Amino acid sequence: MRPQLGSSQGQVIEFFHRPGNAGLFNGESPETRPSLDLFLVCVLRGFGIGVEWLQQPVSSCKGFRGKPLPSIPHFGEERSTMPSMASITVKKFDGTTDIVFDALSPSAGDNVPAVWRQDTGNVAGLPVGLRSYMRMSTKDNGPKTARQVKYVFDFPYAVQDSTTTLYSAKDRVHGEVMFTVPVAIPATAINEAIAQAFNLIDSALSHSSAQAGYAPT
Repeated sequence: MRPQLGSSQGQVIEFFHRPGNAGLFNGESPETRPSLDLFLVCVLRGFGIGVEWLQQPVSSCKGFRGKPLPSIPHFGEERSTMPSMASITVKKFDGTTDIVFDALSPSAGDNVPAVWRQDTGNVAGLPVGLRSYMRMSTKDNGPKTARQVKYVFDFPYAVQDSTTTLYSAKDRVHGEVMFTVPVAIPATAINEAIAQAFNLIDSALSHSSAQAGYAPT
């Protein structure tokens, strides 16, 4: 008896092995069910799920009936380690003074943002709702062929009332950037694309255009 995976994956495997389940894949018959075994094992292994009961090497994962397997994210490669939450130190406009965006809360999963806020060095009494912050959230795209990374930055223009000494936000600078990163392309290509994108945004021309509010003409 094959061991259960203890999850929906185990249910899928058992479904393939119920009597009479012929024709599950392109007219496959019970005699070709080992091919289905191998196909499913390869898919599960491609997603990092351990399946040992067939004792099939990864090199055997070449599809069945002469057809290649569908694209598997990072197939046969180590997944990137998820980064740990930490405060971020950047330069102010003068190019020399550091400013810290303190780690406020880490992400608890997809669609739950990690949040940084400029608490260190802020004016005493400035309400937390009037402090600059950045949020970063991640999720799958619709067909789950890519990861989407979204950045939200907010910089309130806070002023203090000379009579009441209370602060209020007259306006704010707000920015949003989102990257869609396919999961089936090599990490080297992803690294290069992200590096070039951020370097372009950080270029002097990009800075001056954003500060002026106009694209180059």
